[in-house]
Amino acid sequence: MKSLAVKLNWSASRLSHQLKRMEARGLVERVYEEGTGLVTMSVTPRAEQIMKDARAVHAEAVRRYFLSITSDEEQEFIINLANRVVDAQLSSEQG
Repeated sequence: MKSLAVKLNWSASRLSHQLKRMEARGLVERVYEEGTGLVTMSVTPRAEQIMKDARAVHAEAVRRYFLSITSDEEQEFIINLANRVVDAQLSSEQG
């Protein structure tokens, strides 16, 4: 959990409170690893369905309100820029 808090730039306390709220809503569950004392948080099937539904709504909104007004050249630029952002993120995680 500490490594997740660091990645989010959150305090461990803030993350703990957020995860407790999410657990109370049935979105995540704690998995205790015997022998190590480690706790892993896992998304629930309910959370997976909510994310799936949200992705569909988001994708439709992006197509309707953003991509529908861009030219092919602008879309190519956006794709190239997004690829650069992903590459930069992957590089920073590896190094």
